Amino acid sequence: MKIWQKITSFIERLAKLAVGTSLFVIVVIAGLQIFCRFIWKIPLIWSEELLRYLFIWTSFLGASLALKYGEHIGLEFFKSSLPEKSKQILILINESLILIFLAVIIKEGVHLSIFNLSQLSPAMRIPMGCIYLAIPFGALLMVIECLNSIINEFRKRE
Repeated sequence: MKIWQKITSFIERLAKLAVGTSLFVIVVIAGLQIFCRFIWKIPLIWSEELLRYLFIWTSFLGASLALKYGEHIGLEFFKSSLPEKSKQILILINESLILIFLAVIIKEGVHLSIFNLSQLSPAMRIPMGCIYLAIPFGALLMVIECLNSIINEFRKRE
């Protein structure tokens, strides 16, 4: 199990780095866009598109981190009123339902990415499939976090 902990820890660090870097780049490009538009009166054509795509990727990577830290909307009210054994069962059911939902998202997200691979973005000419890839990639990271949560719940039982 130590290898699983190393993998999940590495993925978490990588996701944090990607989200932090992306947020920094978003702030810099947004500032540059404002400066160029209002000071030089020359708008950057590509900046809004890049900001949109960075925001999409940041949202899906951030969602996996939010799942890891339990920041998504949850069943806290119900969990707090249940005995420990029932809490564990509720957590396992909840994580299992999330896994099923994420499996559908991964499957459909891959189809969407492949379908849009030949379409290019208007300003930057990036294949749109690369942008849509954020959906299955973020969902895959969430699957890893769900599995980690399930493994941790089984460890608590022992």
